[in-house]
Amino acid sequence: MKSLEEFSGLPIEFDPETFELRSTKRDWSLPEPALKMLDELRPVLRDPDCKGPDIVYWMYRDISLAKHAGLKDETGLRYDISVFRGDMLGTEFFKTAGHYHPYISDLDWKYNLSWPEVYEVLYGECIYVLQKVDDIYSDRFYGKVDDFIIVHAKPGQKVVMPPNYGHVTINARPGKPLVMSNWVCNWFKSYYDPVAAARGFGWWLVTEGKGKNKKSGWMPNPNYKQPLPDIREAKTLTCEALGLCEGAPMYPIAAAKPEKFEWVCKPQNYLEAMWASLELR
Repeated sequence: MKSLEEFSGLPIEFDPETFELRSTKRDWSLPEPALKMLDELRPVLRDPDCKGPDIVYWMYRDISLAKHAGLKDETGLRYDISVFRGDMLGTEFFKTAGHYHPYISDLDWKYNLSWPEVYEVLYGECIYVLQKVDDIYSDRFYGKVDDFIIVHAKPGQKVVMPPNYGHVTINARPGKPLVMSNWVCNWFKSYYDPVAAARGFGWWLVTEGKGKNKKSGWMPNPNYKQPLPDIREAKTLTCEALGLCEGAPMYPIAAAKPEKFEWVCKPQNYLEAMWASLELR
């Protein structure tokens, strides 16, 4: 078992062989995980008929210590942890289903914004993919991609998903599991339909060839209007204005001072800080 307390701030451990996540405290336990099955993931895959394990990831939603049990109801902030396999999905690197967040409907706001989210890697390495399209509710099969950003992240690093960008998580280490946490607002449901309709985001990360000729790279998804925008890379930065501090897990900070994560549910006053947490190359 591998302790995840250093990066999560919670008394939890993880078994990379069995994918088991469990509490190390006798008087506290994790919620039962929701399961994502391979058959549910097939619509977003380049090869929907690929072989793989039945269960592809585990989602532990609404985690809190007993003393923080009222945090979600009081602030809207919800903390989750997800465990992912590292199996290749046909020629594609392992990835999540991907989704968009709906636009915030508060008519008092001056901006057409969707809710943001923030992730933190607890074990393994990943690539976060951020995609902006012209309209998440427009033509399902040939939406126009306006921007495509990738962010590499390792344990302890936090990455903000800014408003109006959908996101997918890719496991960057085939054959190795990935564990990550997130803070998200509990006031909405994510929107998956346009991603499934287009079989994923605008670019697929694939491996092709055999032996010495085996190569990995990004392949354009033809189910979007072409040409696609160039892939932009970004580096994640610490941002104290958002409560994202180097060497400090997100959970204890948000639980002790939820006002530091107010931006997750009320992003309109934090747009500059959110983009300051990403250094575009």
